[in-house]
Amino acid sequence: MSDIRKGQVFLSTIWETDLNFVIIRHRRANSHKKEEHKMLKNVGGYQQNIPVMDITYDSSFWFPDFDYWWVLFITNDWRIYTIKDNFSCNISNLDKARVDIVISSITTLMYVNFSWSSGCTQSIYELGS
Repeated sequence: MSDIRKGQVFLSTIWETDLNFVIIRHRRANSHKKEEHKMLKNVGGYQQNIPVMDITYDSSFWFPDFDYWWVLFITNDWRIYTIKDNFSCNISNLDKARVDIVISSITTLMYVNFSWSSGCTQSIYELGS
C-alpha cells in the first residue's frame, strides 16, 4: 500500500560568492514523470531557510519510490557547480515533511537533512574543471 505524502524543501547556502541561479530537482523513483523542480535567481552566498518548493514523496514501508535529488548552480563569477545525477536520499515516514538542503563551499558538499532521519551528503563539483 502506498503512503504518498506532501512536503516542503528549503535551501540554505554557505558559499563564498552570491549565486546567480540555483536549480533544485526532486524525483520519486528517479522518474521525470514524478518530478518537481525549481529555479531560484539571485541567491545570497550566506542565506538560511529559503522556501524552494512543495514536493510529493513516498514513505511506504514496502517498496517505496526512492527520493532522488539534484542541484546545479551558477555563481556570480559564472562558475557552474553540480552534483551527480542519481543521488538518492530518502524521506522516512517519521520525518515531518520538511527537507533542508544546504550547499557549502567550505566542505564542497550538499547536505540533505530531515527532521528525524539522518539525511545524506553528496560531493559538489565544478563543471569544466
